[in-house]
Amino acid sequence: MYSEASARIAMHSRSFMNPEARFSRDFSVAMVSYYTKELQHPNARLLDSTAATGIRAIRYCKEAGIRRATCLEINRSAFRDLSANVAHNRLKSRIEPINMSIQEFANTTRAKFDVIDLDPFGSPVPNINDLLKITSDGALMMVTATDTAVLCGAQERACRKIYDSRPIHNKLCYESGARILLGYIARQAAQFNFGIGALAAFYNRHYIRAFVILSKGAKQASESIDQLGYVGYCTKCSNVKTAKGAYPKSLNCGYCGSEMQFYGRLWLGSIKSDAAAGYASRYFEQSGYPGAELRIAEAIKSEIATPFYYHIPSITKLMKARSVGVDEIMQRLSAAGYESSKTHFESSSIKSTAGIHEVRDAIENALKHKN
Repeated sequence: MYSEASARIAMHSRSFMNPEARFSRDFSVAMVSYYTKELQHPNARLLDSTAATGIRAIRYCKEAGIRRATCLEINRSAFRDLSANVAHNRLKSRIEPINMSIQEFANTTRAKFDVIDLDPFGSPVPNINDLLKITSDGALMMVTATDTAVLCGAQERACRKIYDSRPIHNKLCYESGARILLGYIARQAAQFNFGIGALAAFYNRHYIRAFVILSKGAKQASESIDQLGYVGYCTKCSNVKTAKGAYPKSLNCGYCGSEMQFYGRLWLGSIKSDAAAGYASRYFEQSGYPGAELRIAEAIKSEIATPFYYHIPSITKLMKARSVGVDEIMQRLSAAGYESSKTHFESSSIKSTAGIHEVRDAIENALKHKN
C-alpha cells in the first residue's frame, strides 16, 4: 500500500504509478484547489482522462474540493485496481471509474467537464482534440508532456511532425518546450472557439506540465492565436528576441548583425498567473508539503513576464570572460532601471527587460569591479 497525502493506493504491476511524480500531483492539487475555491467553482466536475491507479482523482476529491469525478482507464487490469482504490478511499459515491479510451468516451458522452487532467506517457497530442469536445466554458485543463527529447530539440523532426513547431536545442529549450506545448494547445483550442490563459507551466524531472483556463468565444480564440510567434537566437552573441505573428519580420540580430536562427511557432503570451502562483505558495506553506513544491511555486511567482532568458555562462563564454554570478548581474541591471529575475527553467539564467547590450555591459562592469 502506497500513501501520499490523503490517498492510500494499492500498487500492482498491472497499473502504473510513479512515486517520483509526486511533485506534479502536489502542484496539480494546488491548482485544482485554486480553481474550485479562489475562482469559485465549488461544483466543478472533473475528468481524469488517464487515471491508472486513480491517485490524482482521489487526491482532488479529498484535498482540492472536487465533489464529482470521472476516471478513464483503458487497460482492464488497471481498471480493476482503479475501482478498488476508489472503494478503499471511500469515494464510490463521488468518483465514477470507466473502462474506456479517451477517444471512445469523448465521442459518446454528453457530459461536459470543468476540470480535465491529461497525464499520458509520451506526447499528449493524440488526445487533446477529443478532450476539447467535452470541455466546458471556463474549464481548467492540465496537460503533461513527457516527450521532452522532442519538445526540447533533441528530436527536431519529430517536434515538427507532432507539434508543428521547430524546437530550440540549447539552454533555452526548457522554456521553449513549455511554450511549444502551450502553443499547440492554443491552436487546437481555437478550432473549438476557445481561447487560453495560462495559470502555470513548468519543467521538472524531464517532463513539462501546463495549466490553462479555456474561455469560450471567437474573440478569445483569435486573441490566443495572436499570442503565437517565434523566438530568435544568435549563436554569435547569445542575443534572444521574440516576434509574434505568422512569421518573423527580421532575421538579423539587432546587436551584432549576424543572422539569427528562429524557432516556433510557440506561445509568447504569459505562462503564469501571479494569483495562482501566490495561492500555490500559501497552499504548500500551510499544508507542510515537501520543500521542492514551495520553492518552484515561489520561483514561478517571482519570475517576470518577459519571454525567455539569458543564459549567463553562454554569454561569458562568447565574451571569453570569467564566470559571473547571476545575482550580481541582476543587481547591476536593477540599478540601471531594468526588471530582472531568476527562472525555474534554468538556474544559471536570468529573465530581464534589458537587451543583450545591457546584459553584456553588466557582465563587463562586474568583471572590472572584481579586478
